[in-house]
Amino acid sequence: MKRFIVAITLLLLLGGCAQTQVAENNNSRDNGRVNHMILIWLKDHGNLEQRQQVIDATKALQQIPGVISVRVGTVMPSERNIVDDSFDVGVHMLFADRQSMKRYTSNPEHVRTVNQIVLPLTQRLVIYDFEE
Repeated sequence: MKRFIVAITLLLLLGGCAQTQVAENNNSRDNGRVNHMILIWLKDHGNLEQRQQVIDATKALQQIPGVISVRVGTVMPSERNIVDDSFDVGVHMLFADRQSMKRYTSNPEHVRTVNQIVLPLTQRLVIYDFEE
């Protein structure tokens, strides 16, 4: 019985150390590159002129400090059930870190572009952010 209690105690202690390591690894990721993905559904689904307006406006955001790259394009139709091809425009932006993306989101040019060009044409948008 004594060995059993010692073994359980060791497992609990080692488990706690592993959890601490996971938390430390997650905190160190704050400095990793940030991928910012946006999927946009237009109010007038499939409207080529509006798609191009969104694409041009989004590409211009490349000039904002902190943006490493901007890639933007239209949906690629798919016959695979697992692929969501219902949106109109997809955007991928890359930032050096969380702080760069935070500064970008409050940049006046970003705010203007989103509020005056993108959102008036948009029925729905979904954003996914992840760190490398």
